Amino acid sequence: MTEVFSIAATTSPPSDPPESSGWRRSVSAPHIGALVGMAGLGVAIISAFIGYASWRGDEKERQGAISGASSASPSPAGASPSPSPPVGPLRFKLDSERVDAHTVEVTPTSTGAARKGLTYWFVVAVSWGDGNTDYYPRFELHGDDDPFLVTIPEDASADATRTGRVYAFNAQQTADAKIRVERQKTRDGEDFFPEDTGDPVSTAVPLPFG
Repeated sequence: MTEVFSIAATTSPPSDPPESSGWRRSVSAPHIGALVGMAGLGVAIISAFIGYASWRGDEKERQGAISGASSASPSPAGASPSPSPPVGPLRFKLDSERVDAHTVEVTPTSTGAARKGLTYWFVVAVSWGDGNTDYYPRFELHGDDDPFLVTIPEDASADATRTGRVYAFNAQQTADAKIRVERQKTRDGEDFFPEDTGDPVSTAVPLPFG
């Protein structure tokens, strides 16, 4: 007897259709809210960056304005003012002090500016008491205020009255003064001016030799 097997078919509920390779699922409401929140955060960050850049630009402009105002402001109290240029022609004030019988120290104080084409010389005037005065150019001054020594020879007369003064010499007078200074070293020839020469640019100061 042939056995007949019957297989009961089992009916199962239909399954979901397979997903395709693409993203097909619908996005739920919570996911949409998260995306919107991230977009808002991005916009906020960009806005903040733009605001910061604008603030930095304004800050630089303010700093530039403050710097310009500071440079134009007057010097604070106590600051040393820049020295002003000399005013007027060069002149001298002389002070003298005896060192010994044959040496006197002279301290000059100068004001003003030297004139072009002139030199400035210290001249010793020797008055002999008979109305005769000889003028001995000694050396050139350069407008500084350093003290200097004036001397007379050991055998120089102590009876004569001597004064010192500064004169402005032109080119010819300067050349003549240099010749007389060289003659004073050897006492050969005329080593003085027989009369007042040049333009005086100081008052006469006594030279207390003796």
